[in-house]
Amino acid sequence: MINVHFVFMRKRRKNAKIVNHAHSRHEFVYFFSGTGIVNYEENVFNFSPGSYYFVQPDTAHDEFYHSSGQSLVIHFDTDKEIIPNNLAQNDFNLNLYPIVENIKKELQDKLFGSEIVIQNHIIDILIMLCRQQRFRSRINPKLLENSIAYIDEYYMTSLSLKELAAASNYSKDYYRILFERITGKTPKDYIITKRINLAKKQLKESKFSINEISQNCGFEFYSHFAATFKNKTGQTPAEYRKEHTQKKAKPVKLL
Repeated sequence: MINVHFVFMRKRRKNAKIVNHAHSRHEFVYFFSGTGIVNYEENVFNFSPGSYYFVQPDTAHDEFYHSSGQSLVIHFDTDKEIIPNNLAQNDFNLNLYPIVENIKKELQDKLFGSEIVIQNHIIDILIMLCRQQRFRSRINPKLLENSIAYIDEYYMTSLSLKELAAASNYSKDYYRILFERITGKTPKDYIITKRINLAKKQLKESKFSINEISQNCGFEFYSHFAATFKNKTGQTPAEYRKEHTQKKAKPVKLL
């Protein structure tokens, strides 16, 4: 059962600061507008419209506003096991906005049964946050390894981050985070590195034209290939080929 202590629409001015403090109840804050920083435990989070954070009782936290903003603040108690861990994140994946917008409307309209409706909306938010965290706790490294193995075989073809993430059962943002944690590179950088290494090999060892090599390595446009190659190596493809083919040339024997 959720026991709501209060639900409040709060406004803060630019440079406003909420000093470090803790509550005896759970707190959920959703930012409709404004930018700034939230500190909780040892975490620093830059909030913007659509950001939110949740902290459990006795969790020290503070806020600082770079610009004026409005937020929905909820304090409540519960004896149920639907409480997520402390967190702060942007509303990209869960899309809590329709729920908090409905809570805001219930506060404004004050219709019959609004307290029950708001309580049910809060339960919806908590369930979504808990499902997200439990899903992330079941991360299967094999799914990422499978994705990386696929990239290793097909990096020279057109690859979609959205499709790679979906095949691993992750959102694009979370897939990118996990991929970088495992490989040390973002998916884009990982693929580009593979393509440039192949281009180097073909420039040194093949007779393909530079335009053909660009296509062989998965670059849709030659201009993109040339610019990327120079950015990564400090040389144009032609300069790289000339330098490395000259090094391979055998000395001419004098009679």
